[in-house]
Amino acid sequence: MQGKMDYLITDAQVRQLQRGCPPMAVQEMLGALPHVQNASLDNDSNRRDEVSVWSTVWLTLPRLLKVRQGGMFERACSRIYKIGHEVADILVFFGLVNGCVWGYDYIQAQRSLGLSTAMAGTIVALTVAAIGAAASIVTIVRLYRKEAADGFTPLSGLLITELQVQDILRSSPPGYAIAMLNGLPVMAYFEKNEIPPEGFETEKSAIEPEAVASEKPQKWWRRPVWVLITLSVLWLAIGSLLSENPDTMAVIGSCAVIGLLFNALLRRVLRCRTKRIIAQRTGATW
Repeated sequence: MQGKMDYLITDAQVRQLQRGCPPMAVQEMLGALPHVQNASLDNDSNRRDEVSVWSTVWLTLPRLLKVRQGGMFERACSRIYKIGHEVADILVFFGLVNGCVWGYDYIQAQRSLGLSTAMAGTIVALTVAAIGAAASIVTIVRLYRKEAADGFTPLSGLLITELQVQDILRSSPPGYAIAMLNGLPVMAYFEKNEIPPEGFETEKSAIEPEAVASEKPQKWWRRPVWVLITLSVLWLAIGSLLSENPDTMAVIGSCAVIGLLFNALLRRVLRCRTKRIIAQRTGATW
């Protein structure tokens, strides 16, 4: 069973949320979460990195329009996001490839004119893209080798969806609950098990109601590297988009890449805002 926006939450984490005395609607929701077994995680992805601005728009649109909860329109918006997520990944890939092809062609065309600012920027952008592609391949190979060596360890727990998480967040939860929900791992595969296994118990969460676990301090070089990568990808996407007679796929792919970068920028802004909210609500209850 595949699905985006599906997260694995442990029984211990659910009990911690329930001990915070949430509203009755949240209590009922937490008590009705289905058990899952033979679950695998989507690499190291968590909810904080998975949720995008576009997904939030699609999933909150039914509530903005005051459509009946759980109705056909709400299910359609959720399905559109899940399908759109896969389509967007494909379009972004084509956009990046077309951008790199444009960059290479641009350097070849301008080489006889000598080194210019635009040409130097294109060389840097292509270098960053090449390093990023190599790093991604190395990461995939390492994960594959690790899984092959250790074998697949089936996980069990409870299934919670993005819609349910947003319902909890709308109830103004305390800071530890927001941090917990943001860190939930994304599931790539799972099987529902409506009957909890005998003696069902899961690991105790590292996040306690009494104290929110502090995040690792961000290394100083991460922000400059992020800016460099963003500007490089943006340069290649815009160059491909504004090139002479771009084909339809190049235009769509470039727009998808620009949209991805815009989403990444907004998500960083929202992440800073969320950190402030968590700090303000530390020690608070519902």
